[in-house]
Amino acid sequence: MLEYIKKQWISKIRTLVFIIVGFMVGNFVLSCGISISVETITRQRDMTAGDPYGQALIFLEPNSKASPKEIGSFCEGLNEYGEIQITNADSVKVNKLQKEYPLYPILISQPEDWHIPICEGRYFEPNDMDNNKQIILGREIARKLNVHEYDKITIDGAKYQILGICGRKNRKTCWDDLVCISWGLFIQRYPSMLCKNSVSLHLKSGKDKMIANYKEDKKIANELGLKYSYQDLAKTQDGVEENTNSITITIISSVLVFVVVIINITNLMIYWVLDRQKDLAVFKALGASNQYLTKCVVVEVAVMTIIGFVIALAIQFLFDLLFHPIFYAWGIYMDVTAANVIICLMVTMGCGILSSIAPSRIVMRIQPAESIKE
Repeated sequence: MLEYIKKQWISKIRTLVFIIVGFMVGNFVLSCGISISVETITRQRDMTAGDPYGQALIFLEPNSKASPKEIGSFCEGLNEYGEIQITNADSVKVNKLQKEYPLYPILISQPEDWHIPICEGRYFEPNDMDNNKQIILGREIARKLNVHEYDKITIDGAKYQILGICGRKNRKTCWDDLVCISWGLFIQRYPSMLCKNSVSLHLKSGKDKMIANYKEDKKIANELGLKYSYQDLAKTQDGVEENTNSITITIISSVLVFVVVIINITNLMIYWVLDRQKDLAVFKALGASNQYLTKCVVVEVAVMTIIGFVIALAIQFLFDLLFHPIFYAWGIYMDVTAANVIICLMVTMGCGILSSIAPSRIVMRIQPAESIKE
């Protein structure tokens, strides 16, 4: 039977190509839709720095009697709610570039669901907070310095090892020009930055718990000479719903195109079986069961779907590789990720099995005597 299928594929190459191209087009459209949706979701998460409904901006305005040590201790107390980032620290000088870049102190006590994206190396962990020898560098600064993970650079006259490089590989982000440091290093080298007119803290999670304890924390802040207030970030995220709608429309459009392709492929598969009706009738006359012939049809379809799937992802990968600068300029992202491979393979195999149902039913209804006579 395998030898027969091989000969049929060679002799009916045109029909075979049409079927494989159909699966390829369906997979290509679906995979591009997945890439666009994944990128949109990633962009949305980047814009909101994770889940906006658990975040808040905290403002501390110290008076003349507030000391850096007391302000630092109060910030460390707020860290029990979630990760803390100082968003308005001063700039620091990267010696080799002779240029200043924004400093971004980070304080974490436990891993978060989302953190600043890292394109090389790793992000800070709780046990890194007392480390005063490692930093995370923005992607654009790293590019200008031509440095990578574990390399050393000089900032404000002191040498540090690069723990990670933050940003996205495929596009610009707001983290490309940052110098992220641990809380321990910040308190050791730059405590005076806490005595500015206003200190802005980004609370990455635990907003509800922070609000529940707000009055108590405010009382403590007042005793330390701090004016304490906050802003709920969930109320500033107007574009989140629009992005969600965009993702939904993209997914629906991709699925609809795939469904249309599968309907056309099913018709081609019916023709593929009817064109071999006499041959299949002979196999039945020689003792081949309906189960065996149906299994052969399903295996044929499965092989065609996998070939179409591989070609589609290979084309998308090559397109992204060859035309990435053009796509990047137009804001088009066609990265092939694990999500593309897993989802496309699952969908195409499922649709392949569905498209083999009609041909299999025809195979089961073939009557050897009548078909051979015709």
